[in-house]
Order: sequence, then structure tokens, then C-alpha cells
Amino acid sequence: MKKGNVSIIAFLAVLLIALIRFFDSSVYNILSTSNVDVIQEYVRKSLSWGIFFGASIAAAILLFKKLLTKQK
Repeated sequence: MKKGNVSIIAFLAVLLIALIRFFDSSVYNILSTSNVDVIQEYVRKSLSWGIFFGASIAAAILLFKKLLTKQK
């Protein structure tokens, strides 16, 4: 396997694990309810998940850009 393919597979595995953990987390459950007082204590956790997924999207863009430039 090429090094770029291994990087993409590892990235997708980490992202899949994070998605599974996010949907099982209390943050997702609380944000899907209408209880406003409880939402305030989960804002910090929500921000950390947002930072993680934002960084994941940026990493995916860089991986695919690197992969596309190597194929040309």
C-alpha cells in the first residue's frame, strides 16, 4: 500500500471512532433536548468537539490535496 493511502485509512478510522463517540456522548443527547439550563454546562464540551471536527475537516482537505498533487 502507498503511504498516502495508509494515511487516509488511518484518518478515516479516527474520524469514524470520533463520530461514534460523539453520537453516544451526553453532548449530543443534551443538545437534542429543549432543556436550556443543562445546555450551558455542556458548551465547553461542544466547543471541543467543534474544534476537533473542524481540525478533522482541515486535515482531510490537506490529505486529499496532497494525494491529488502526487497523482498528477
